Amino acid sequence: MEYKTTKSDFDYFCKRAQFWIKYFHVFDWDICFYFNRDEEAQFDQLAYCISNLDGRAATLGFCCNWQETKPTKKQIDLAAFHEVWELILSPLNILAQDRFVTESRIEEARHSIIRRLENTVLRESSRFKK
Repeated sequence: MEYKTTKSDFDYFCKRAQFWIKYFHVFDWDICFYFNRDEEAQFDQLAYCISNLDGRAATLGFCCNWQETKPTKKQIDLAAFHEVWELILSPLNILAQDRFVTESRIEEARHSIIRRLENTVLRESSRFKK
């Protein structure tokens, strides 16, 4: 069965992605949102992330054509969470594909992710608060 998302679904995706962006302190990127209504350009994706490391700019896209997945609030929230993490991990992915990457750039990207987890997940952990 094929499902279509709505403008309301897109608005919810944006709201949830912005929640995760704030939660994980992803303030070092210029992020825009796009509701992709071009069914031929969706490649069976629910949502996607396109990032430019040098410009620290990213687009989080939300697709209108969900093949086998019903666009429930839970599924849309999962898609938003997933794409925010695609963005957070994108420097490692981009650097891994770069032919002339230095070890220090990879280490910087890795530590950026670790600090983000320390400042969110660890800080909220009950053990860490004791």
